[in-house]
Amino acid sequence: MLGKGARVHVLVLVAYLLLALLLTFPVITHPSSLVPGSDTWAYDEYTFLWNTWWLKHSALDLGVSPLHTDFTFYPVGVPLVLYTFNFVGSALALPLYLAANLPLATNIVLWAMLALSGYTAYLLTRYLIIHRVRLPDSPAVHLAGFVAGVAYAFAASRFVYLALGHYIYVMVATLPLFALFALRSLDETRHWRRYALLAGLTLALTTLVEMTLGLFLGILLLILSIGAWRRRGWRWPAKRLALTLGSGAVFYAPLLYYVLREMITGDYALSGWGDSLRLSADLVGLFTPTALHPL
Repeated sequence: MLGKGARVHVLVLVAYLLLALLLTFPVITHPSSLVPGSDTWAYDEYTFLWNTWWLKHSALDLGVSPLHTDFTFYPVGVPLVLYTFNFVGSALALPLYLAANLPLATNIVLWAMLALSGYTAYLLTRYLIIHRVRLPDSPAVHLAGFVAGVAYAFAASRFVYLALGHYIYVMVATLPLFALFALRSLDETRHWRRYALLAGLTLALTTLVEMTLGLFLGILLLILSIGAWRRRGWRWPAKRLALTLGSGAVFYAPLLYYVLREMITGDYALSGWGDSLRLSADLVGLFTPTALHPL
């Protein structure tokens, strides 16, 4: 039987899941045939369905690496090393795809990731309030964590990307989790190695979703380490930083070699800022619906 504290966590997670189902309406009405997307972009949502299909077809049907395909740009083919494959999402969806169908598998993963994004932000917020602000645990702290989770997982900017079919920016549950583990590794005296290894694992998982997100986490880790260095001296964060980055590289190693090789030999550089200014989050977007919202 669950204790009172565990029941609160279950209720919070269920609330986030219900919000995920409600705020992606009408997908829930036909989850086996509808997926989030819109007619205002390039139908990128179907590329992520294709990713899961290709992972299954290449690995299970053909017995070849999913990192290259000649099913597009035939007969030359194209490398998929630096492509937005979203390996974590495809891997999670694969057993559901085998058991049911591709749209349903995709929707279940997206709903789960939206809910988990809120929940991991909730956990991070509670840790910051209790261990950094030094306030006692209370219903108000739980409420603050819940509101922070809603703001993180269900902001308008999140649904802009969901509507554009950029599912990688919904797969962001590991970002608050990384911050939580990194902070605990920098705060802990006895068990810091455990949290540094967990931070490395979440760093690798995030990079397997989208490499730029992994880069952002590396920048965050550097900032947190500088803060710890100012408080405790350089030796304290240096060991934790090395173990986090080292374990992250080990966990990411199956893909790291191919990524580095492709970055050196490929020609993928883009000039300017691209669409980053148009697609970035903004303060007003935290409180107002996206332009794609039906209201």
